[in-house]
Amino acid sequence: MKKNTINKEYATHVLKENYTYYRRNGDHKDITTLREYVETQEETDPGYFRWLFNNDDLDDFADLTDEQVEEYQNFLDELS
Repeated sequence: MKKNTINKEYATHVLKENYTYYRRNGDHKDITTLREYVETQEETDPGYFRWLFNNDDLDDFADLTDEQVEEYQNFLDELS
């Protein structure tokens, strides 16, 4: 996997699987969308951006380059 970019196909697959598991095992009245779920992961999972961008040097959103921020925003838009 290429470092510092999002493997969109793989990331979308994994995040959709995790979201499906979350929906099945959580509150069925919860209307969290996939995008909202992903944005929550960003806030609660300290390794989220390291995993997403395949870069062990990233700790959080503040560590992203301008290009990575743009790529991440486009990725979120595609999830909507």
